[in-house]
Amino acid sequence: MASDNSGPAGVDDAEQFEFMIGLAVRNAIATDDPDGFLDWFARFLTRGDFFPKFSERMGAVEATRSMAAVLGRIIWNRTPRLDNHFRPRPLPKPERNQPCICGSGRKYKQCCGLIAPALEAQFEHLSLLRYVLDTLPEKAFPNLPFDYMCKEELAFVAQDWIEEGRHKRAARLLESLFDEIEALDERAERAFDLLNDCYLELGNPRRKERLIDKVLTSSNRALRSAALHRRIVGLFDRGDQAGAWHLFQEAQRFDPDNPALAQLEITLLMFSGDLEQARARARFWLARMERDRGRDHSGLTNWLRGVVGDVERSTQEAFAAGAPWLGTLFRLVAELPPPECHYRVELDGDSAGLLVEDASLRKIGQQWGRFFPAAKPMSALAEPDVAEVWEDLSWLTWLERNPLAWQDFNVLDDLVMALGGLEFMHEEMRIRLRERLLNRSVELLRLVLAKNRAEGSKLEWGFQQNRPAMRLLATCIHEHLADGRSEAAVALMEWMVGTLNPHDNHGFRENLVRAYLDTGRPEKAVALSDRYPNDFPALQLNRILALYQSGRIGDAEAELKSLHASYPELLRMLVAEKPRKPKLHEGYVSLGGKDAAWYYRQNCRSLWEQSGALGWAADLGLVSPSKVRS
Repeated sequence: MASDNSGPAGVDDAEQFEFMIGLAVRNAIATDDPDGFLDWFARFLTRGDFFPKFSERMGAVEATRSMAAVLGRIIWNRTPRLDNHFRPRPLPKPERNQPCICGSGRKYKQCCGLIAPALEAQFEHLSLLRYVLDTLPEKAFPNLPFDYMCKEELAFVAQDWIEEGRHKRAARLLESLFDEIEALDERAERAFDLLNDCYLELGNPRRKERLIDKVLTSSNRALRSAALHRRIVGLFDRGDQAGAWHLFQEAQRFDPDNPALAQLEITLLMFSGDLEQARARARFWLARMERDRGRDHSGLTNWLRGVVGDVERSTQEAFAAGAPWLGTLFRLVAELPPPECHYRVELDGDSAGLLVEDASLRKIGQQWGRFFPAAKPMSALAEPDVAEVWEDLSWLTWLERNPLAWQDFNVLDDLVMALGGLEFMHEEMRIRLRERLLNRSVELLRLVLAKNRAEGSKLEWGFQQNRPAMRLLATCIHEHLADGRSEAAVALMEWMVGTLNPHDNHGFRENLVRAYLDTGRPEKAVALSDRYPNDFPALQLNRILALYQSGRIGDAEAELKSLHASYPELLRMLVAEKPRKPKLHEGYVSLGGKDAAWYYRQNCRSLWEQSGALGWAADLGLVSPSKVRS
């Protein structure tokens, strides 16, 4: 009737128990004879060579026999039977005064009845469905009697398989469950979430979307809400924040009392990078949940308290839940060690020369080069293809073990470039990571120069060893400009162009002159442009505007006439009332041509208008009236 397979020797107690239960269930469903099963189980469990630790703990043979009798009945009574719509066929409860089920000859109440209540309570929540389903091939899943089966228990089985890495098997089981959507209610919500997770793990986005579409047709409010929430997250993941928030409002109207809205809204705010608003909404939801005495919200309220107390950490944990490596990266960046100087320079006049690592940092750099596959770009800001970086994350493990790496400009430069190419992270969070690394690099550069008494010295781009530090500074400036932090950008540009790299390989003088003109400091703009004679035509126009604003009208007129003689399209386009847009070529601008003139007009004409310089330039007669009106 039953198999007497032995378990593996030397396994721990948990593995022994799992093996024992699985083997017992397989034997239980293989027979209609409960007495035969119980006899086999008693012989099986009392074998000292199978469970030596168990036998040692039980001690007397009588105690072992009693345990086997009670546990065997529990397993039989709880085993779902394939021939009974996956319902058990339990044995009648023994009468108190009948002979004991273990064969001791005593009354049940004086023998196994003494331990049965405690054992039954211990195994009250033991689910044996998983062990039964383990015996079936996947092709049998569509024919399961789902109407008779507990949906929460099916989700529990799928969760077990997922944790073991058997996502395909879990998906096949749950797909069969969702074949008949109208037969399901809120008890299938956990199964819906797990099937979505399976599709993500298996790389089946279309199946995930079709599942969401199907569940959105459900008449059950809880299931439809769950599908709406998944659709919202999907829109957000694809970068459609406006669509996600619009659908979130629909979800609020459809099911306003759903506590899942709290975590969804706050998570969306976290992923958007609006952490202070996330904290504020967490306070709102926390107060609301605490007023609701009718339901247990303890898990949610604990999470909300965590957000209120430390929204940054909660955000890192939210990312880590979907991608543990990402949580590791957030943690490492959040816990950066203080900057230390591991570089020396050799001062030569007004130049600091090269940044040279000490021996410890040089060794770190050599190791990093073996782990991190991205090549350095030759240009000032170009970001190379870094897709390979995110395919093999061994470098992240290495970073955890080598905190000295955070003192290396090469490492910081590589990470900033890699984050720039990380397409599947929400933009705001990627910016936050880059911002912390960039701020760290600027702080580190100031420290290195101060320790080497080279604060006022040049650190020129022309030296290859200086480029990682200089590229980080340039990237930080561009980030400030893009975010509208003009004061911080101006301070760094003045440091870069005025001290570190007067050759201005990054072209910041144009932004700096523009900032001076925007803030009413034309004298500074003139002084800066004095250092770059015969500059690009557009930059010469800004110099002329600065001369005009400084009251040096004669100098401005002379330089404008000279520039117009060489590049007439600039002034024509600038003063024309309704010029015709020229043909533009992406990534290319001609020197002083119509395209360059068009771009300059779009960027700077308002400055000329506000200062009165536009009317002055038009009245010089350098451009015919017909051209002015063209």
